[in-house]
Amino acid sequence: MIVRAKQGNKMKDKPFNLIGVQVIDAQTGELVFQKPLFIGLFGKPKEQVTAQEAYQYYRQRYDIEGHNRFSKQRLLLDKYQTPDVQTLDNWTLLVAAAYWLLFYAADDVQANPKPWEKYLPKIKELEKQNNENKDLKNKENKPKLPVAQTQKAALNLFNTFDKKPFVPKSVKNGKGRKKGDKQTPRKSFKVVKKSDFDNKTRKNE
Repeated sequence: MIVRAKQGNKMKDKPFNLIGVQVIDAQTGELVFQKPLFIGLFGKPKEQVTAQEAYQYYRQRYDIEGHNRFSKQRLLLDKYQTPDVQTLDNWTLLVAAAYWLLFYAADDVQANPKPWEKYLPKIKELEKQNNENKDLKNKENKPKLPVAQTQKAALNLFNTFDKKPFVPKSVKNGKGRKKGDKQTPRKSFKVVKKSDFDNKTRKNE
């Protein structure tokens, strides 16, 4: 499939394969979803990927969508701003470690909802599961709390830890810069306005 050029971008040299997916119930033969799913395959290796493989690969993205949404909303994944790529990578690693800590702590905490949340269907279902599996010794068979509920209940668990390793260490103030030291100026780039870009594109056309 080839799409039309738009805003000066040529698309005739960028063909892609378009796959339409419909999920059908094996027992009833009815569609599970009302609308089909369309997946586009780009690049030279697109001919090496079958339709079944493309669908399976795309389905795997749903396993990380919950992680990405929670990390952005509750762990400030996209709130940290820095011009340094390495610093951003370090922050991403820190967020991933925080998420792993909550995932691991889900086996040792109990749901601790707010008073006005106790009547929600999800909270009632969690309390029902906790009561049914209260006597289970094997943690693998116990239902794991969602990461959002784990974060709300994790404070009670963290308060049981020894706080000595987490106490900030006292250090002396640094000497600071010496007189006459000059910092390397940050590289500046030319500001490109949208109107300038549109005019340049029209001239090329």
